[in-house]
Amino acid sequence: MQTECQLEPIFLVGVGGMGMAPLAVYLSQAGYEVSGYDDCLQDEVKLHLKRNGVQLKDVPPAKTSQLVYSTAIARNHPFVKDQDSHQCHQRGNFLAGLLNERKLVAVVGSHGKTTTTGMLIHLLDQLDFSFGYLLGGLFRDPAQSPARYSESDWVVAEVDESDCTIKQYKPEITLALNLNWDHKAHYPEEEDLETAFQTLFRNTRGCVIIPKGCERLKRLAQSATCPVIYIEEPTGSLPFAEAFNRENAQAALTAATAMGASVADSNTPFEGFSGIWRRQEPLYQDTQRVVLADYAHHPVEIQAFMDYAQGAFDQPLIAIFQPHRFTRTEQFHQAFANILERADSVILLPVYAASESASEKGKTDRIYEALAGKHSCVTLLDSLEALEGLHLEDRGPATFLFIGAGDIYKQAESFAQTLQEKHWWPTLATQVSPDTHLGTDMPLGDKTTLRVGGNTRYSASPANPEDLATILKTARQAQVPLFILGRGSNVVVCAKGFAGLTVRLNHDFWKTIERLDGERLFVRAGTRLRKICGQACKWGLGGFEFLEGIPGTLGGALRMNAGAFDGWMFDVIESVELMTLDGERKTLPKEAFNVGYRYCEDLKHAIALGAVLKSPTAVEESLIRDKIDQFCAHRRATQPREPSAGCMFKNPEGNSAGKLIDELGLKGFKVGSAEISTVHGNFLVNQGGATAEDVLTLVRTVRKRIQDHYGITLNPEPLLIGQSWENVL
Repeated sequence: MQTECQLEPIFLVGVGGMGMAPLAVYLSQAGYEVSGYDDCLQDEVKLHLKRNGVQLKDVPPAKTSQLVYSTAIARNHPFVKDQDSHQCHQRGNFLAGLLNERKLVAVVGSHGKTTTTGMLIHLLDQLDFSFGYLLGGLFRDPAQSPARYSESDWVVAEVDESDCTIKQYKPEITLALNLNWDHKAHYPEEEDLETAFQTLFRNTRGCVIIPKGCERLKRLAQSATCPVIYIEEPTGSLPFAEAFNRENAQAALTAATAMGASVADSNTPFEGFSGIWRRQEPLYQDTQRVVLADYAHHPVEIQAFMDYAQGAFDQPLIAIFQPHRFTRTEQFHQAFANILERADSVILLPVYAASESASEKGKTDRIYEALAGKHSCVTLLDSLEALEGLHLEDRGPATFLFIGAGDIYKQAESFAQTLQEKHWWPTLATQVSPDTHLGTDMPLGDKTTLRVGGNTRYSASPANPEDLATILKTARQAQVPLFILGRGSNVVVCAKGFAGLTVRLNHDFWKTIERLDGERLFVRAGTRLRKICGQACKWGLGGFEFLEGIPGTLGGALRMNAGAFDGWMFDVIESVELMTLDGERKTLPKEAFNVGYRYCEDLKHAIALGAVLKSPTAVEESLIRDKIDQFCAHRRATQPREPSAGCMFKNPEGNSAGKLIDELGLKGFKVGSAEISTVHGNFLVNQGGATAEDVLTLVRTVRKRIQDHYGITLNPEPLLIGQSWENVL
């Protein structure tokens, strides 16, 4: 294996796996040239890989300098078997070699590893502790990376025992959460798994941390040659209702303290923790139905998940279970049946095999046979797709639990979307006033200045703040994606449109200007900037002239901190009235906002309702008019008249995007009917009939040419609706 300083290219087979993707991210950040292949790459994983420069290939190469393959791929797999054995590594062995020279905090156990590791990462970040990490999954917040390389000696990593490589690790600290016999293919007897943990404890240099009440781990930890620290019972101050999450949080606190972090410095150590993707994830909720999805695949995990659901929701429980691996199903079929018996209704799906061959003794039928004799409502399906035929959305009040580590989450997300369409939208229509307009499948392209893109699944034009609050609360409860669209002057809509709810403040209520005392105005968010400029001119209020010609509304200008001619939106702001996505109204002074070039961080997750604008000076109307005319003439001379989204790229620091594009001779370059303007190189215009894909292809092409020639990465300025720029570039 290569050491960290040699940095030879590395190819990962199975790079989309929950252990492999963080490893790829970590290696790329460490300076390796990383590429990979996976025949089933999820969008959520692909986003992180592309964001970190991991090159994705359609097929693995015949030979590579170093190859790492996931636990789910056998050593005799065609992509692996022909590789040089000295340069071909199973993930666990490779990771151990990579991390053993550092002060590794290894988080181990049969369940709860990913959540506890995520909590520890969040806690250490809150305390500004320097460390690297590798999670064994994804954070629920897509902006948070599943791995981070650091020059610090400390690295936190989730260590998986399932492939027998756990004995290769030599941690500084081992945090062992629990131990239940599993993975029978690798540990035929329970003692085999215990021996593996004993070896890990003996290899630990600093300390072993275990729960105070776990007698099995206490017995095994006697093999450690370092101190053993016990995790105390969770305290009452931890912000988690579920018992197991409180235990996980207490374990994270204990590990952070052992690392030397000043835990006492934070009164709210887990504030803002987003949670882990596919771990007790709420996908939908209305007054009668709840949909939760969990990665649980061991009896103890499923028990904890059902305990939580029964305690939190007082309605019938419908468990939809996809067993994971034939060996595990054979081993635990009776335990699964005993736990699932608690549900009011059980739906059993075929085993998700992972890398295993089918086994008659390990099929779902074993669970069905154990349940059918003592449960009156058990259904055995022959495929995942057969779920749709049950029409679960028509059932009465219920909590739906989608359980399993395979691909069942796809059906969970699809079912949640079906409920959204069938229940939340009709209910919303009864809760808002008649003047509020609600619609479905509204074309979005013609609501933007670029004139491209698909439809929005839902649209709402609230007539007043009360209706807006109702819309926001209902959409948030139903887990519906939300986008606030102004006049559409700084956005690009993708071809497939937007699968969520688009809100437009285009009712007359939102288009008013009121003069307050002296040089102050109150303007509602739907008011066009040109109208603000014109009205201020009539009242002899200077300082707003730069707004003339910016084709947008006040709300959008606040969200993007729009600017022109050396003037910025927040230059003339005194205070902003906003509404959080929970429907709460606030008025905050200008100083409370974090603003910069083309962004206002605080309005990413809130909606501007209006603002108090203040003129820096009183000026004669004729002088204001002269300045407006000068700005108008300059715009006509330097900016195209064809439909556009405004400037397509942000200016890189110390340079001009338009100048770089012009110098490469890209003015007039076209893809379909999308063209780089011949008037201004930073405007992408629609010459008539351009498609969203024309636009995105042109953006990618220009961006690559600038990168190849200058080594400068141009980032798009408009917001992209329906996808993320990271996924399409």
